[in-house]
Amino acid sequence: MSGERTIYLIRHGAPELPGEESRCLGRLDVPLSEKGKRQAEALGGWLSRRRPDALYASPLARCRETAAAIGAACGLEAVLRADLRELDAGTWEGLTFSEIRRIDPEVYRRRGEDLADAAVRAQAFLREMEQLPPTVRRVAAVVKPRLDKLDIPVAELVIDEVVQL
Repeated sequence: MSGERTIYLIRHGAPELPGEESRCLGRLDVPLSEKGKRQAEALGGWLSRRRPDALYASPLARCRETAAAIGAACGLEAVLRADLRELDAGTWEGLTFSEIRRIDPEVYRRRGEDLADAAVRAQAFLREMEQLPPTVRRVAAVVKPRLDKLDIPVAELVIDEVVQL
């Protein structure tokens, strides 16, 4: 099965956050927490057994750090891609979700960047992955948006498997 291609879509490790409550990070550039670093190292070990041929990451610190741990385990250097960055959450970035609900209850479900725009970016990246040389069979990409949340028709892609981690 020499034409097989698998894309591993990887969520970054747990970020360093003030307080205990979950926050809307969007493009706020925060590093990994100690827990996140352990998660990234564990994921690197898991991926090293799958021997990815290429590694891509969002330029945000939490994604770069996750990719660095994966790269160290897999012998790869991450290619940073702006099109893999997080959704733009606008003025909500850094706020807790309870703060957002209190401040802006009418539009709580909306985000700064439309999900359709993020889907266009993600689909363009996946289409580009289809064009990689046949020797690149396993690709790891550290990203945040999940394809199922973006409604991307993965079945239309000429990629054998997309694994969301």
